[in-house]
Amino acid sequence: MDWKGYITAAQMLSLKNSLLVVRTADNVLDVENWRIDILQIKDGVVVKQTSVHEGCYLLVDMKGWGLAELQDWLFQDNTGQHPEVYHEMAIVETFQK
Repeated sequence: MDWKGYITAAQMLSLKNSLLVVRTADNVLDVENWRIDILQIKDGVVVKQTSVHEGCYLLVDMKGWGLAELQDWLFQDNTGQHPEVYHEMAIVETFQK
């Protein structure tokens, strides 16, 4: 899976109808310790959030979020904190409407 910690506004707009995978990662623990959720986006709004792998970090409830809120979450910068926590996402599938 191609995990990204950054996505442009134009790329984000292309995700109006898609399935995304999101996780909270850090610079201390191994990948098996990170929580992973699937987000279903319809007409630019997160309509469903499902946990597929439990981890030590909780992910916020993103149901009802628009693409701008999702992009803000993705860009959160915790550089210099310990542990440094990163928000990442991967595109599973996009749908035409």
